[in-house]
Amino acid sequence: VADGAGASGLIVRLGKDFASSVLGTRSGPVRLAPGAEVEEIDLCDNRLKYRLVSGEGPGIGWVSVSTGGCPLLESLEEMSTEIVTIGG
Repeated sequence: VADGAGASGLIVRLGKDFASSVLGTRSGPVRLAPGAEVEEIDLCDNRLKYRLVSGEGPGIGWVSVSTGGCPLLESLEEMSTEIVTIGG
């Protein structure tokens, strides 16, 4: 989850549609925390179904990939390539 997601993290939904239920508890939504690492299960338009690999948040769900042109998620493969290019 990229820094652009904000300090509170990403809202996670049960289904890919925005009308789908938000995952959470009685006290409020449970968000996918900044810095969390996820595995892609499905990608449909601007929505990603993920499985949590490390970090805090629901174990599985749907999140937005970007909002207003700002990315909310970053690919670890892209980050790795950038690091190699800059350090090389």
